[in-house]
Order: sequence, then C-alpha cells, then structure tokens
Amino acid sequence: MRFTEFDYVNKGNNPTLSIVGEIQTYNALAEQQDIFLKNEFIKNPVFSNFNLGDNGYILVNFSANIDPNLLSYKKMIESMPLN
Repeated sequence: MRFTEFDYVNKGNNPTLSIVGEIQTYNALAEQQDIFLKNEFIKNPVFSNFNLGDNGYILVNFSANIDPNLLSYKKMIESMPLN
C-alpha cells in the first residue's frame, strides 16, 4: 500500500491515524487488513471509500486508533518484563 495522505491526531490520550492511499489489488488490500488486525497497537482499523484510480490502482481510505502505550517510551519500558 502506498500512502498519498497521512494524518495523525492525538487528542485526549486517543491517538488517531487517517490515511489515504492506493493499492494494486484487492488481495493485497486483504493482506494489509490482516496485518493491521494482528497488530496489537492498532485498534479499530477501518478501510473505506474504495474507488478505482486512473492508474488502475484501488484508492482507499484507512483510519484507526493507536494504542497510547506505543507512543510513550516510559510506558513501553515499564511494561517490559525484567530478565
């Protein structure tokens, strides 16, 4: 997936990601969705507004919430197990 627009907003400890992009095939889009669904830091991933671009690629919007723990180095270190 190639991103053509990327927007990140963090309001009230609720980081949100919005992306506009294009992808070659619906199979590739399904694979990308599977990757996002398996990522523990990406919450509520949604693909929408599917259109066919002039170049034959599928144009798509993507939005998701990001786990705030991903954005905090301190929280990430505190959550790591001690060895």
